[in-house]
Amino acid sequence: MGNTSQAESLAMGIELNKWVVDVETNINNREAEDPAMGTEVKDWVVDINTGVESFSLCDEKKNWAATSIYRVPSFIRDIRERAFTPTVVSFGPYHHNAPRLRPVEEHKRRALIHFLEMARRPLDDFINEMRTIEKQLQDSYHNLDKKWKDPKHPDQFLMLMILDGCFMLEVMRMKDEKPRKERYAANDPVFSSYGVNHRLPYIMRDMLVMENQLPLLVLKKLLEVEGLQCEMDDVFINEMILQFFGVKAKTTGLGLHPLDVYRKSLLHGTPPWPPLPPIPSQSFEVLRSAVELRESGVKFRKSNSTSLADIDFQDGVLGLPQITVDDNTESTLLNIVAFEHLHVGTSSEVTSYVCFMDEIIDSAEDVRLLHRKGITRNATGSDESVAELFGSLSKEVTTDPQCRLRYVRQQVNKYCQKKWHNWRAVLRHKYFNTPWSAISLMAAILIILLTAAQTFYSIYQYYHPSGKS
Repeated sequence: MGNTSQAESLAMGIELNKWVVDVETNINNREAEDPAMGTEVKDWVVDINTGVESFSLCDEKKNWAATSIYRVPSFIRDIRERAFTPTVVSFGPYHHNAPRLRPVEEHKRRALIHFLEMARRPLDDFINEMRTIEKQLQDSYHNLDKKWKDPKHPDQFLMLMILDGCFMLEVMRMKDEKPRKERYAANDPVFSSYGVNHRLPYIMRDMLVMENQLPLLVLKKLLEVEGLQCEMDDVFINEMILQFFGVKAKTTGLGLHPLDVYRKSLLHGTPPWPPLPPIPSQSFEVLRSAVELRESGVKFRKSNSTSLADIDFQDGVLGLPQITVDDNTESTLLNIVAFEHLHVGTSSEVTSYVCFMDEIIDSAEDVRLLHRKGITRNATGSDESVAELFGSLSKEVTTDPQCRLRYVRQQVNKYCQKKWHNWRAVLRHKYFNTPWSAISLMAAILIILLTAAQTFYSIYQYYHPSGKS
C-alpha cells in the first residue's frame, strides 16, 4: 500500500509539473502574439500564486463569519426584480448614489445636522469612534467594492455609515410625535405627519431589502457617542427596530441588521419541539392542497403562537400560524428567504414555511378555507393574488432535508392514506355540512327504519297469525 501511494503521488507530481510547463508555454506564446494578453495572464498567475502563499483556512473562516450582508444572486433576483431593489432610499454601499434614490440624499444630510444639533457633540467624535470598527463594518458586506477601501479617500466609507445610520435613527424616531414636533418643521416633507403617512411605508419596506442593510453596530456606536441613552444595550437596539415595525417580540444579542432582527421576530414564540426521528434524505413528501386535505379528513386550526415555525399535526388537526398578507409581504418574505439561503449557519424556518404554504395553497378556494379558519388575513384585495403570491415565493429555493416540516408532511400524508378518514370526511362534508343537511339525513334514516319495521311486522303477522278468525 505504501509503495502504491508513493507511486501515485509521484505520478500526480509529474502531471502537475507538465501542466505548469504547458501554462507557462501558453503564456509565452500568447505574449509573443499579443503582449497585452500575455501580460494579463501573467498578472493572473501572480495573483493566484500570491493567494496560495497567503492562504489561511483560519482567516477564511473568520472572513465568512464576519459577512452578513450580501448581493442577491441573479437566479433569485430574477424571480421578482423589484422585491430586491430599494424604491426610495439606499442604506449602505450597494445602492448608494443610484439615480432613482438620489432625491433622499439631501434629507440624509438634514437628518445628520438635526442629529448632531440634538447630541451637542462634534462630528469628529462620531468619525473617530466609528473608525475603531471600520474594518468590522467593511467585512459585513460581501464583495465590497474596492472604492470603499481606497486609501486616497480613507473616510468615505465612514461618512456613508454615519450619514445612513443617522438617517435611519431619525426615521425611527419620527414615529414618536413629540420629538418630531420639537425638532422638525410641521411642513417637513419627510420628518412630519405628512412624512409618516406618505414616506414612511416605503422607507420601512426598503429597510427590509437584503442588499439595503446597515449593520446594527453602526446604530449602537452612534447612540453610544450621542450619550442620550444612558443604559443602552443590545436589546434596546433590537427593540427599537421591532417597535418601528410594530412588532412585539423579544430577542437576545445584537442583531446583524434590521432584516435579521425582523426575521427573528417572525420566529418568536416557537414552542420547544421534541427530538425528531431520523428522516431518510432520499424521501420527500409533497402535500395536497388545503381543500384536498380537508376532503381527506384533515382539520385546520390557528396555532397558539404567531411564529411561522409553529406548525404541527396532531390527531388529524393541522395547526398553522396566522399571517396577514399585504402589499409588502412578498418583498419581505423573499428577502428573508434570500438571507437564509446566503447566510451560512442561519436556519431555514421561514423558507420551510414558505414552501409548506405553497404546497397547501393552489387556488383561491384554498385561501378562503384558511381564511375561515383564521389562518390567513388578506389585505391585498383578492384571494387569487394570495394564491399567486405563495406560488412565486418558493421558486428556486431549497430547504433543510432534516427540517421538522418534512416530518409534519409525512404525518399528514400517513393520516390521509387511511380510508376511514376519507369516508368520514365525505360523510361530514356531504351530509353534515349544514344543519338542514343533517336533519334531512336523519329524517331519511328514520323513514328507512320505520319502513323496515313495518315490513318486518307484516311478514311476522303473515307467519305468526294471532289465531283469531
